Amino acid sequence: MIIMQSFKKYIYTFPLLAAVIFNGCKNDDATKVVEGESVKTEIADPMLQQINDALAKDSTNASAWFAKGKYYMNRKDYDQSIAPLERATQLDSTKKEYYLSLADACYFANQTFGTKTALEKLVALYPEDETGNFKLAELMFYVKHYDDAMKYASKVTKINPENLQGYFLQGMIQKEKGDTAQAIKFFTICTDKNAKNYDAYMQLGILNSAKRNKIALEYFNSALKLNPNSTEAEYAIAMYYQELPDYDKAIETYTAMIQKNPNNRDALFNLGYIHQVNLNVPKQAIKHYNDLIAKFPQDYKAIYNRGVCFEKLGDINAAKLDYQKAIDIMPSYNKAREGLKRVMR
Repeated sequence: MIIMQSFKKYIYTFPLLAAVIFNGCKNDDATKVVEGESVKTEIADPMLQQINDALAKDSTNASAWFAKGKYYMNRKDYDQSIAPLERATQLDSTKKEYYLSLADACYFANQTFGTKTALEKLVALYPEDETGNFKLAELMFYVKHYDDAMKYASKVTKINPENLQGYFLQGMIQKEKGDTAQAIKFFTICTDKNAKNYDAYMQLGILNSAKRNKIALEYFNSALKLNPNSTEAEYAIAMYYQELPDYDKAIETYTAMIQKNPNNRDALFNLGYIHQVNLNVPKQAIKHYNDLIAKFPQDYKAIYNRGVCFEKLGDINAAKLDYQKAIDIMPSYNKAREGLKRVMR
């Protein structure tokens, strides 16, 4: 089986939204306990010293516990930030920012259940809070609970009809659920409300490209106009032509990409693939794979494909070397193992 470098799946990721309020420090400190909570004392950082002094005087000071949690978030010590932030929410359950920061700290610490719990408490207290609903929608999307994600994302755009992130997220949810028509609807809302929405144009292009709809090119070109240096948009256009198929246009686009960036790995790979598989000219394919392997000598898939070309041309020794080289780089690569068995017979 020959490998093609396909279009990378466009992923909308849960954003890193934690806010920080203090400058970081590098010094460690000792601890003592105040009412079951860890309080730092022997410290060199004056900012943390000030916080701990406040807690030593009043261990029920919610704002001081919050400041302590934010301090550790700023140091990216998310595990340590969670306890003081939880304490802050226990002492004062009315502050939105306490729950939001706790949710972020839990997320960064890879404790998504804690993130969910904090955000659910927030939206229970403040049902119309736009940020809380949006973060909860993102989290549900991240953990693939799409119905819940849609519920909260819809709430966001109901609260604020101009929240483009809310519409975009609804589009991504529908895309993941396989409802292309609904996904297109939400991404179109994004571009209607903001004609400079690069991400929405890319999504519209990807969805229409999958249906071989020529309007995909308009969307990709709109994205490219917004970001003329976008290799993502250029690659999407090339892949559209390749899968249409219009190999001349695909080759033209990949070639232009390589002229702009001679180290464009995907363009080099797919030029080899088109000549190898679609046009059946293995000698030309080998030249493109050679260009790629010269720049990326560990690309075992290109080495394997080049081996297939050598095998087709009857150069068994060269094919054998490439299959073995691919195995040396990636021992678990079964296609190369199968190729080597084939030429060893």
